[in-house]
Amino acid sequence: GDWSSDVCSSDLFLIALIGTARPASAQPTALPKTQPGHVLTLEKSVAWALQNNPELAVARQQRGIAQAGVVIGKTYPFNPVWGSAIMGDNGPAAAGITNHVFQQHAVTQEVELRKQGKIRREIATAAFSRVEWEIALQEQKMAVHTIRAFNGYLYQQEKLRVLDDTIRLQEDTSKKVKQFVDLNLRLKAADLMLARSDE
Repeated sequence: GDWSSDVCSSDLFLIALIGTARPASAQPTALPKTQPGHVLTLEKSVAWALQNNPELAVARQQRGIAQAGVVIGKTYPFNPVWGSAIMGDNGPAAAGITNHVFQQHAVTQEVELRKQGKIRREIATAAFSRVEWEIALQEQKMAVHTIRAFNGYLYQQEKLRVLDDTIRLQEDTSKKVKQFVDLNLRLKAADLMLARSDE
């Protein structure tokens, strides 16, 4: 129906954008070359779309960030901190100040209590797992869109072929009717006009 043709045209537009919408820094990847006798199959089309789609490339970069989060989560991040403050302390001679340099030094060490390290590692692992699932979901969506566009293209191509066959059949019919009319064989000029209108 009308809805399916709209979906097919939108999917064909999506396939066209796959190759044109590229990140500015990425090197353009050429479409798979088709040689005589070499056909771009559905499997190759899906593989090419999954490999070259810029949205998927951005999503896959999140995997590295999530992996870094897991490494950080497994590392004890709290190093000792040494803080120092040195200040001058002067005043009038009548004040009797004997120490003109005030110094303060502090060493602190943060300690994890109540299994905070385990919780931190679980959060990092859960974030990595979520990124993996999001990438898988986007890849699945792209594969489905590619399959629909591929099948829609084949459908439109076959539909065009059938329409071409119908036009050729109408042309042949018109020629035959004209021959019968010219020979006055049971056909009249009205029959010729009907055949030409169908053509």
